[in-house]
Amino acid sequence: MTKVIALMGIAAAALSASAALADPPGQHTVTVRNDTGARIECGMRRNGSSIADTMLLKPGQVWTMRYDGDKPRWFRCDRAYTDWQRLAPDGAYSLVDIGGHLIVKPVPH
Repeated sequence: MTKVIALMGIAAAALSASAALADPPGQHTVTVRNDTGARIECGMRRNGSSIADTMLLKPGQVWTMRYDGDKPRWFRCDRAYTDWQRLAPDGAYSLVDIGGHLIVKPVPH
């Protein structure tokens, strides 16, 4: 019986250690959903960088990016919205068309 309890303790410790490694501190997720009726090409870059990760969002499509570090991320879409908008770490956003301008607005949790 003590061997079983010892093995259960080792297994529990291994699971908790792997869970801690899977979600390290400082890792964030940003999610953007295209709530317009059009396909939109967008990009996201980190603060201080000129290199952007680009994506083509179809209507209703959700794009998610995981990243390390606490630097802010900046988001913009081509054609209709050309200014970079700051996205908060672990934020969920909706891309909407308001009066011909694409706006990235936070989605309430």
